[in-house]
Amino acid sequence: MDSIKPLEFALAGTLYKRFVLWRAEFLLALSNSYLGLLSFILGTTIPAFQSQLFPLVPLSLMLVLSLLMTIWKRPFLFLLLLNVGLLLATYRFGAHLETQFPPRWERKEIQLVGEVIGMPKKQDQDISFQFRVRNQVLPLDLEHLIGEKLQLACYRCPLDIVTTQQWKFTVRLKRPHGYSSAGAFDYEKYLFRNKIVAKGYVRLKSENIKLRNASANLAQYRIGVKNRLLASLKSESAGFNIIVALSIGDKSSFSSKQRRILQDSGLSHLIAISGLHIGLVFICCFGLTGLVLNRTPILFESCPKLYLCLFCALVCAFGYSALAGFAVSTQRALVMLLLFSIAKVGVRDTSLLKVLLIAAVVILLYDPFSILDIGFWLSCGAVVVIHFSARNGEKVSLLKLQPMLWLGMAPLTVHFFGKLSLMSPVLNLFAVPLFCLLLIPLTLFAVLLNEIGLTVIAKPALHFLDVVYVKIFILLDFLVSHSFASISLPTVSWWTILVLMLLVMTYRFKSRWRWWFLVLYPVLLLFPAAAATEKPSLKIALLDVGQGLAMVIQSSEGVTVFDTGPRYSSGFTAANAVLVPYLRSEGIRKVDRLIISHADNDHIGGLQALRQSIFVKKTLTSRTDKIPSASECLAGQTWSEGMTSFLFISPNKGTPKGSNNRSCVLRIQHGSISFLITADIEKQVERFLLSQGQTLESTIMLVPHQGSKTSSTPEFIEIVNPKLVLVAAGYLNHYGHPHKDVIERYNHKGIPVLSTIDSGTIEIEIDEHGYVVEEHRVVQKRFWHWRNNTNENI
Repeated sequence: MDSIKPLEFALAGTLYKRFVLWRAEFLLALSNSYLGLLSFILGTTIPAFQSQLFPLVPLSLMLVLSLLMTIWKRPFLFLLLLNVGLLLATYRFGAHLETQFPPRWERKEIQLVGEVIGMPKKQDQDISFQFRVRNQVLPLDLEHLIGEKLQLACYRCPLDIVTTQQWKFTVRLKRPHGYSSAGAFDYEKYLFRNKIVAKGYVRLKSENIKLRNASANLAQYRIGVKNRLLASLKSESAGFNIIVALSIGDKSSFSSKQRRILQDSGLSHLIAISGLHIGLVFICCFGLTGLVLNRTPILFESCPKLYLCLFCALVCAFGYSALAGFAVSTQRALVMLLLFSIAKVGVRDTSLLKVLLIAAVVILLYDPFSILDIGFWLSCGAVVVIHFSARNGEKVSLLKLQPMLWLGMAPLTVHFFGKLSLMSPVLNLFAVPLFCLLLIPLTLFAVLLNEIGLTVIAKPALHFLDVVYVKIFILLDFLVSHSFASISLPTVSWWTILVLMLLVMTYRFKSRWRWWFLVLYPVLLLFPAAAATEKPSLKIALLDVGQGLAMVIQSSEGVTVFDTGPRYSSGFTAANAVLVPYLRSEGIRKVDRLIISHADNDHIGGLQALRQSIFVKKTLTSRTDKIPSASECLAGQTWSEGMTSFLFISPNKGTPKGSNNRSCVLRIQHGSISFLITADIEKQVERFLLSQGQTLESTIMLVPHQGSKTSSTPEFIEIVNPKLVLVAAGYLNHYGHPHKDVIERYNHKGIPVLSTIDSGTIEIEIDEHGYVVEEHRVVQKRFWHWRNNTNENI
């Protein structure tokens, strides 16, 4: 939604405010209808799949019309609730879009006064934190930022930044912009869901002033718990990370390897505080309160014992959820436990599914942005599977439940993560009882002792748990290192997920219906993988890896990867974030040739990450001194894969010196279509290639050196004579790539220019008839995504 008129906001706002006043009555009526509950949830879900939000005036009119229809005939209630959910989500999403950071102030210095919120994350000398603008924004035309959240970083930071402090900062900001590629994490969606309007960094200037010291609040207490655990354990091991995750829900300390181990083993759900943990605390507190009251009956003479047990259990569950930062999964669990307690007090039976639906409605009423949370879908999905695993309310053994949870959650797992753990059903049979009956209660008890000052008991217990968790990690690392531990699958569509979940429901029916489940389920789940194995004639993808280069070339007989993108000082690599997820989304499990054009970080940075994730058969590079196991790429080397031929045209002995100039240059020919990959060559090599009389003319060309002023000479463009050129560059990168003058040269000759900045990953499918271009930002556009071309150079 590019803009919303004031009249639309006024009308929608009035309806929304009145709706808020009627929430209690609305929930009471809603709780009696499965269809009504599902309709409201569906209404809030619809905008999540839109490229542009619906206008509010038509939605408001539809709401009024559905209200009149409901008054006329009650069966139309579901339609009213659908429109209520749709209008609520659209209004809240649209209101947040109106607060986005204006492009004209990107990369310019701004002064802000505000408060540090959440838990700042420190890595070496760098600090990243969220900042809520409170007042005094300079320049004045940015006053709409007051009250909004920013994601800030302070590099090589001499400042002691702590939550709840108030600061005056000089910052440089830009709009949210993340990788846009198949399988990659949608960072723009994450920022939108968390209501963050801009990201940037603090300029280290004398104008940065701390205006107020930290004050006590929940976030400050959570940080204190972590620091006191660190003081007791003295080291940040894998065991420490698990103890912190189970006690305060902070998983930021896990390394990428540790996260991969947990995901591949299928045990992530045991470490992330969710409904399982909140329910466990509720049950333990309920039981302990009952034991205490049995010995002191005088306490419940004036109040029934059940009421006191439920109240104490709810208080403990609420406190644990607060420690976890009130994540969406804990909110859902809290609401469900509250509804369960009300049903117990009222001596009423209600189904698990209805309790879940009411809980989901309550969460979405309070925060429609929760519909964008992965945790919301995983948490609700698990409860749905548990509900349909039991027939006629019967109890289900863990032996039967774990396979059903694995099968039922497989579609969502593959959709969100692109992988499925094959070890999960077996490991969970042992891990769930171990964690739920022993390790989690012991961990929480040890943390409680540490908090109340009984460190004499707490320290030995924490050290014991630390050792146990480290041993568990070592065992898991060994198990998931085998190729059969997990399988990568292409993304499952939401329609397929819906059908698969319906199949899971058939388990409750008579045995003949289960045959449909057994036959259709694996077919539908694996169908995308089977479809992905059908290789195109030639498919070339220029991946959106920011300021760097990574390409995937799929022919009918092999897969070639050209460069692997950058690696950052934090250990984050574009290969793990973009390249490997893309390969998995395409069903690729082996790379036949890996070409590293040269040794600059933005090209070689993801080499190790790629090799650790996917088998690479052969590596070629111009810098065998950096990659001793690789063969050297030299001009004249050629090979064929079906109808596709590959030819290196540089470097050779006469190529001008320099890391960029010695880049591998590859020309691909498929029928009448050719593609020239130039890597980072500069004008000296361009002129040298022209003097060598090489065949350079190509249908499509990768613009040399990300569009730097040192490349793309007019003579080179003239000889290559491309019909389309592609640019691999990062959004608002500090090099200024692609340079305005360079783009003008291509525009002057009428050559279309596509950039990963605007298009995300660019895929080109080539056959004997020509080529088709697909831009990921266009195909997968959602209303929260970065849009409009603000890069001055394109």
